[in-house]
Amino acid sequence: MAAVENLLHIPEDSVPCKIRAKRGCATHPRSIAERERRTRISGKLKKLQELVPNMDKQTSYSDMLDLAVQHIKGLQNQVQNIGALVGVPSRRECHMCHALRIKLINDTLCS
Repeated sequence: MAAVENLLHIPEDSVPCKIRAKRGCATHPRSIAERERRTRISGKLKKLQELVPNMDKQTSYSDMLDLAVQHIKGLQNQVQNIGALVGVPSRRECHMCHALRIKLINDTLCS
């Protein structure tokens, strides 16, 4: 009987055993960090849905990203077409001009 009483006696300075958290309330730091990461991703995807046309709430994450990439490529093509109409040099042409300027400066300094 004394052995049973010793087992039931809990010292006051002992560390309490872990109590399981309520459902949906994680306590482990990794679980909390993962939930915060998922929340940030969901928020960013909602913003993306607002910016990209023809994207509804039922679209999967991979489809959302595909639509966003297609939309951005389309915008880039529109910018290039407008630039060609107005006479703005393309990015490639700007790089070539920059390289020529550097070559001219180097030739001038070296001669």
